[in-house]
Amino acid sequence: MKYFEREKLILVFIFSCFAIVAKSQIPEYVFSGGKGLIGKGVIQSDFGLSTARNELDTTGFSLQYGPYVSFKYGVGKNTHISFNYSFSRTSQFISDVVQKSNVSPSYTVGVAQGLFNNWSIRSNLSFSSINPTWSNTSWQNQIIAEYPVGERFTWQNNLGSSWNLNSIQPTFNYLSGLTYTIPRPFDLILEFYGNFNRDVQNYFTNVGTGIYFSKNLMTEIYLGYGLQAGQTSAFGSINFYYRLLPAK
Repeated sequence: MKYFEREKLILVFIFSCFAIVAKSQIPEYVFSGGKGLIGKGVIQSDFGLSTARNELDTTGFSLQYGPYVSFKYGVGKNTHISFNYSFSRTSQFISDVVQKSNVSPSYTVGVAQGLFNNWSIRSNLSFSSINPTWSNTSWQNQIIAEYPVGERFTWQNNLGSSWNLNSIQPTFNYLSGLTYTIPRPFDLILEFYGNFNRDVQNYFTNVGTGIYFSKNLMTEIYLGYGLQAGQTSAFGSINFYYRLLPAK
């Protein structure tokens, strides 16, 4: 159980963050990219591109890149449903020569439900594959707390688990992130997150900026670094978010 000691400390910290979430209510229409509930009757579309370089050993590395697109619809004030499609290509290099390349599409359907005050729960079912046949189905659940700190800070904390339906072993995940508005139309974002199970522990941190082009269109750009399966990983992404508000 030694491998759990560090993770226990992290989970205690995240649970402590949950415990101090205030009773103040986040406004119904808070446009914060991929975070939070979107509000009744709102349609939101997200799309973006991510890339990562993972060091495999002293002579090898892998490059991963791919786009995604997501659609959300607010079926109620505190409920939205979502659909996501992503496409990822991973190439492994040894001495700068491509040794293997895999393509992995993924489909995800999900629902998010507000619980009380600034708390919500999110549940997703994902189907992904590696050439040439479907190989992975997973179920993810997260509880999320978002806390406005004054007028410019927003503090988000997530705890969750992911179950690969081909295995009985869960993977646990966590996130603690702080967004600072300076003021609109710019956000600064700092996030620390990771996941672990009995076989592996992964840790990541990233910094980002959010730019609001209008009240309904924004972009977020992230750069990050982490340890994945004991190997270093550097990554980045650019994401665009657009929403349609219901007629009043």
